[in-house]
Amino acid sequence: MGTGGFTNEEIAYLRSLPAVSRVANGRIRYSEDFRRECMRRYRAGESPVRIFRDAGLDASLIGYKRIERCISRWRSDLESNTDVDSADARRDGQEDQTVRPFVPELRVRAGKRDLRDLLISQQVLLIEHLESEVERLRAEVDDLNGSHDA
Repeated sequence: MGTGGFTNEEIAYLRSLPAVSRVANGRIRYSEDFRRECMRRYRAGESPVRIFRDAGLDASLIGYKRIERCISRWRSDLESNTDVDSADARRDGQEDQTVRPFVPELRVRAGKRDLRDLLISQQVLLIEHLESEVERLRAEVDDLNGSHDA
């Protein structure tokens, strides 16, 4: 996707994602739920690339620059409206609005695109992340066991 435009297959895939409300003219509009969840997770310290990838929006498809710009724009929006969550709750007529995690569902219309390559690359990245996390946790357990033996 280096030119800023998307192929018809990529557009079909993007439109199938709950995180995307609209795709046109090389631009992506994201759902309000995704933007809120993205900023909640970003404020909690998660990587923007990981947040987008979890929603099916891999940087290899949409580009790192697009992710950076979205985060920057949404962060500016948050700073101008310091308490987005309570403003949303007031708008919805609720004081304590529970934010549900955004869970992407892959909905692909039959015959529109073979997404196996993209899905495989996403799974490879996830497996690598999980393997490194397992190694980190094993080392942590070993350290804890070693400190109890002393």
